Amino acid sequence: MDQAFDYIRINKGIDIEKSYPYEAQDGKCRFKQENVGANDTGYVDITKGNESDLKTAVATIEPISVGIDASVIVGYGTTDQKQDYYIVKNSYGTSWSDEGYILMSRNKNNQCGIVSMASYPLV
Repeated sequence: MDQAFDYIRINKGIDIEKSYPYEAQDGKCRFKQENVGANDTGYVDITKGNESDLKTAVATIEPISVGIDASVIVGYGTTDQKQDYYIVKNSYGTSWSDEGYILMSRNKNNQCGIVSMASYPLV
């Protein structure tokens, strides 16, 4: 995601979805400055493998981008059976899993690389 955050910063923004919808095909960039919906001034990488830092970022910043299929962590919790988890929103939409969300193990030695490429933009 760092490259995506850099792209947004260098181009001084990213279009809103209405003016530049996803098309699932290669093509020439049609970015228009007048359609900017968001910008960033940089980003922060969460310390690789440090689930404590990730939990703190989720609690204070949220959402946090993770390098699992362009997903974001939007929360965390613990089940009645004392199993820690992250609430992860995927980019597939509401038809995937539980309305687009899944619970992933937390504090399980960086399971699935959940905190290998976690970051968030500075806006």
